[in-house]
Amino acid sequence: MWQNNVPKPSRSRRAYLQQAMFILSGMAVAGGFLVYVTRYDGDPLWLLAAALALLVPCGQNLMFAYEACNATILSLDNPIIIVLSLVLLLLMLPLLAFFFLATMLMQAARAPSSPGP
Repeated sequence: MWQNNVPKPSRSRRAYLQQAMFILSGMAVAGGFLVYVTRYDGDPLWLLAAALALLVPCGQNLMFAYEACNATILSLDNPIIIVLSLVLLLLMLPLLAFFFLATMLMQAARAPSSPGP
């Protein structure tokens, strides 16, 4: 089964739950920024603030996603396509945040209650 291929969690359950709460708080702040922009005709720079509000809690997970996609992206010969691919991965962050939250919760479910050796 695919769950056997996932490495065992290295941190305690509490650490994964704290990271999941941090991602949820970033999603809430970003959602507030988006409501302000759409509902009250706020400045479009608030959309950048919403992306940054998600980038802070999801930064570590996004770096893992960059590592996973790095070989494929860098194998492309055109430097413009390489830069655009990296930017598109960053623009997909609002969608990836839900995936990052789900992986944190799955890791928390598998993690031991106390930290490992």
